[in-house]
Amino acid sequence: MSNFMLSGVAQQIAADTTIAIITDNIANQRVPGRQAIRPVFTEVFVAQTQASGGDAVTAHGFIARSGTSRDVSSGAFEHTGDPFHFAVSGPAYLAVRNPNGEITYTKNGKFRLNEQRQVVDSKGNTLLAEGEQPIQLTEGVKLAEFVVKEDGTMIAKDQQLGKLMLARFENQNKMDLDSNGHFHTDQPNLGPLDEDGQRIARVQQGFVEESNIQNIREMTHLLTAEKSSKRISSLMEAEQRRRMEFYSAIPGNR
Repeated sequence: MSNFMLSGVAQQIAADTTIAIITDNIANQRVPGRQAIRPVFTEVFVAQTQASGGDAVTAHGFIARSGTSRDVSSGAFEHTGDPFHFAVSGPAYLAVRNPNGEITYTKNGKFRLNEQRQVVDSKGNTLLAEGEQPIQLTEGVKLAEFVVKEDGTMIAKDQQLGKLMLARFENQNKMDLDSNGHFHTDQPNLGPLDEDGQRIARVQQGFVEESNIQNIREMTHLLTAEKSSKRISSLMEAEQRRRMEFYSAIPGNR
């Protein structure tokens, strides 16, 4: 396969990958706390050929996907008034324990009280307080009596229940996103305070952080990627026709 065709295939894969990622962004734009994903591409030199009879070296570069990056900026905060809805400002996440006992992290602050009076999300993951403990409300505590302050301190009927576990990590783009929209990481939790002891993460009760995915921007990116994909496909088809016509014109190939 010629370098032109190899480059075309690489660009086609890049365009199709971009389309798939943007389509996923659009599908998740209404999921609270969801963040836009962007593909990251690099130019890779995969071959070097030495010209016959000389010392000239030709390097061939191709586009290859090296990973993805995540837009970690905050989405808008929507007021819901629900005492079990929480939005976290700053580069921090809420911590939950899934049914398998694994701790994961999320920006989706929609929770509820289950039959055991534990605070859980829609999939049954348990919201955690500091010390990795589940949040348990005793019988008789009314919903209006459950208050969470900006620093995560939880109070129910004048009784302090501890603080929400706020997790912050050195590199948010090294957190792995699972199919449930939760993050996994082996990085140490730096907590809600910076090196000087200043609070950089705050909780707002009764709010939910919306997705930071912007529909108009994503649709614009999608149209650009689709145009690029069609253009590359047309160029490759034209090159293939040119080669077939060239070979068919050679005596003995008809």
